[in-house]
Amino acid sequence: MGIRRPVGTPVPDRHIVSMLRIPHRPIPRLPGRTRAPALATAVATAAVLLPAAPAAPAAHAAPPPPERAFTLPAGLAEISGLAMSVKHPGVAYAHNDSGNTTEVFAIDTATGALRAKLNVTNAPNTDWEGMAVTRSGIHIGDIGNNFGGRDPIVYRLPEPDTLANASLTATRYQLRFADGAKDAESLLVDPLDDQLYVAGKNIGSAGKLYRAPNPLSTAQTNTLADTGRAAPAFATDGAFSPDGKAYALRSGGPIGENAAWIYNAAGTELATVTLPSQGQGEAITYFDRGSVLVASENDTQVWRVHLPPEAIPDPGTPGDPPSVTAPGDQTGKVGTPVSLQVRASDPGGLALTFTATGLPAGLAISESGLVTGVPATEGTFTVTVTATNTAGKAGSATFAWRIAPANGGEGPAVANPGDQTGVFNKAVNLQIRASGGTGAITYKAEGLPFGLSVGSSSGTVTGKPWHVGTFSVKVTATDTAARSAVTTFRWTVTWF
Repeated sequence: MGIRRPVGTPVPDRHIVSMLRIPHRPIPRLPGRTRAPALATAVATAAVLLPAAPAAPAAHAAPPPPERAFTLPAGLAEISGLAMSVKHPGVAYAHNDSGNTTEVFAIDTATGALRAKLNVTNAPNTDWEGMAVTRSGIHIGDIGNNFGGRDPIVYRLPEPDTLANASLTATRYQLRFADGAKDAESLLVDPLDDQLYVAGKNIGSAGKLYRAPNPLSTAQTNTLADTGRAAPAFATDGAFSPDGKAYALRSGGPIGENAAWIYNAAGTELATVTLPSQGQGEAITYFDRGSVLVASENDTQVWRVHLPPEAIPDPGTPGDPPSVTAPGDQTGKVGTPVSLQVRASDPGGLALTFTATGLPAGLAISESGLVTGVPATEGTFTVTVTATNTAGKAGSATFAWRIAPANGGEGPAVANPGDQTGVFNKAVNLQIRASGGTGAITYKAEGLPFGLSVGSSSGTVTGKPWHVGTFSVKVTATDTAARSAVTTFRWTVTWF
């Protein structure tokens, strides 16, 4: 199918479609006109006499038309989530919408045969609406909220090494939108760093794309923050490309636009692609870098839709090494758990495996780049994280990790000097004093009158004030374990 511009037609879902009937109004076609013979002759003559116009630049080649990929096996009448396996080539996972079983179906995409059923024992299907699979596991989004009365939940279960019927236990993550509860059906997880996103589903207007904390926490609610990126009206599902360089958000019927919006990893829209007309388009997943699979409730046919060239970002130069993003210097304390996700990308879209050297004792890194554990030894450590792709090419990043002693006392204490007064252009000398902490203390001041500054190692405020007025000053004292103390006071400068 061809490229189409976003229409954003509001599309109610199956829970409210019975209350809404929008008649189809085709765009009127202008009546044709017959060209006069004399005008036709003049045009023909001009075509002979005038030089030929330069040829237009070649357009992108049109992608092949959509093709029938496979037929869903029995038991998936209300499919609402679809995602390709990471461990099993040619296998896709799918699940049903609310009110159905808590089963994940493993399907052979070549034949449509059911390979296995995975029963999630501790995850009720309140309103399962989307799924994604990365190296960390199968993510299920219990994120539907048609009537505004609940917050989203994400379940993650390990992807099995062998496909067979099984019962699995999932890890539960409670989520909450920063700007209030809303309906959602689109769950996306970046395959490069496990960053999770949820797109809101708005009727009649564009939605928003939200980002979860990374990594997710089981100990507290994870707040979904607005990324500033838009989502199409009535977004019903989304997915990342296998190399993480693009993502898709789709809408669907029964009476709306069947289309997918394709974006690069930075959120720039690349193309809008028409999808096959289905009764209630609910699911999308990348089949490979250049095509997606789409499915609908109450329709057993899964389609493969080929993407146009402009919707497929340049994969980079295969053979170049991965790029690891340095996380910056880290701090911690003996006996206090830590969790740090290191991120990397591969120009050829190859899978990456992470290793690390120099980690503080008690910490370890997973193959997906997540550093966890409980530091056992104090000190400053030089850590190097390396990401290696399946072709053996590697990239690395180095940073410092300072671990403070468990009983090393509290951080530094800084004495409040009290409110200060001064005179315009008259020299100032004020000593800020701090005690305790670990190692040397460094000082930083904010809000000082213009002309004054604080010595970073001495804590002495010197200079001559060149502004008159009352200023709110904040001084921060920080020790070598990155623990800080703050004091605030006012500084009034007069003319005389």
